[in-house]
Amino acid sequence: MKNQRMFKELLETLENAYNTPNTSDSEKAEALAKTAKIITQSVLKKILNAMNSGATENGTTPKGGQYENYLRRLKREAWHNENDGEALNNAAIIALLEEINRQLERGETVDLERPYTIKRLSKRIYIQSKQSAAYKESETTPIQQVFKAVRREIQQNASPKIVENGYSYIEGEFDPVTGEKTYYRAAKYADIGGYTTDIKGAICYDHYTTSYNDFMEYNSVVEKLTAVLSPVQKIVFEKRLQGYGHKAIATYCGFTPDTAKYHLKAIQKHAEKIGITYNK
Repeated sequence: MKNQRMFKELLETLENAYNTPNTSDSEKAEALAKTAKIITQSVLKKILNAMNSGATENGTTPKGGQYENYLRRLKREAWHNENDGEALNNAAIIALLEEINRQLERGETVDLERPYTIKRLSKRIYIQSKQSAAYKESETTPIQQVFKAVRREIQQNASPKIVENGYSYIEGEFDPVTGEKTYYRAAKYADIGGYTTDIKGAICYDHYTTSYNDFMEYNSVVEKLTAVLSPVQKIVFEKRLQGYGHKAIATYCGFTPDTAKYHLKAIQKHAEKIGITYNK
């Protein structure tokens, strides 16, 4: 209750900073920074509490392991406003500014708890895309959208650092002109890599990699199979490569899970016809 009261006071201070004429930019910036920090701490605490109680969020927060360690480090860094934590705080500030500017552009006073209507996916298991067949109108508030933006930022930015997210990464070519290096990411759950070992042969769980040749071979197989699929099968195949299950694919496409399974079996048959083996 004390934390809720403190957050409410921070929110009112931020709203007043934008609703009161002649408020200095430094005062606005300070109010934004304080509110953003509390939001990031709240989101991270909620995810960690869910992990410790054995709960998961749509399969994205496995209990323990590298993901939990990363989140605990991120929480510390966000509190001290350094490294990845500083980037997360900045993401919260940007989300707050977007919601504030949206209200100001409509000529409204800033009220981050004022409800408004958005389009949202109507099923609990879903694929977040504007092309999904499962959207409906739903009521939300600006501050709720900020919390969701921070949560998305955590999930997206954890990907290159956490093996459990299911992606394989490979370092690509160096461009001497731009001074930048290309990095490739295979589709989710491609699992074409492996852990490196140290000089004694012990597995280094912090280093998961794959070869450039394996990566290109994987892409070639995907392209070869995609070329023989129907338009619907291509969508199902794409979402399956991204790690989505039958229910999520069905929700996205607007048909039943049994239909999704039917299409996946048809894709498997296509793969066998062109010489791609399937390992269960």
